[in-house]
Amino acid sequence: MSGFRLGLLGGFEMTGEDGAPLPIGMRKAKALLVWLALRPAQPQPRERLAGLLWGESGEAQARHSLRQALSQLRRALPDADAVLRAEGEMIALVPDAITSDVAELQHLAAADNLRDLERAAALYRGEFLEGFSARASEFEDWMLAERSRLRELAAQILGRLLEHYRGDGAWEPALRAAMRLLALEPLRESVHRELMMLYVRLGRAAEA
Repeated sequence: MSGFRLGLLGGFEMTGEDGAPLPIGMRKAKALLVWLALRPAQPQPRERLAGLLWGESGEAQARHSLRQALSQLRRALPDADAVLRAEGEMIALVPDAITSDVAELQHLAAADNLRDLERAAALYRGEFLEGFSARASEFEDWMLAERSRLRELAAQILGRLLEHYRGDGAWEPALRAAMRLLALEPLRESVHRELMMLYVRLGRAAEA
């Protein structure tokens, strides 16, 4: 398995096997990499990718722009042929060539043990592709939908963590989980009530 890793929660970061950031200049090259990375082993038609990211351009220009983005990815990725596969009209990442915090979060979210839930919660450092714009309407619509979905998944993880901590009488970690959950869902009254109860448990009635 390659050591390439995509950090997508809280922004965009691509790192190599040594952990050092790999510069990818073009915003649409980044968007292309994200789209492919979150669809492992699912080859994507060039026509689909061109329309996704350059839908406002004519077909010839869109395909030219796609080739440019692919060229930039190849320049940025050491041993690109071991990562990126372009065969005829289909483009895909080699399976397991790049890992991502999104994929890891989704995997850990299925667990029911405290350790994995804590790891999952730690992965959610911020919103999906926070601060990023590809300036492509179809990609932006997808990105916003993913952002909402992953925020909800993080809230579910924090809610389950809160239950674990509360059951164990671990009030300080429960308080931290509740505060994070409230930051994601500030209008959720049940979390406000939970937070007040935890402050009382910790002898901090004034804060409650």
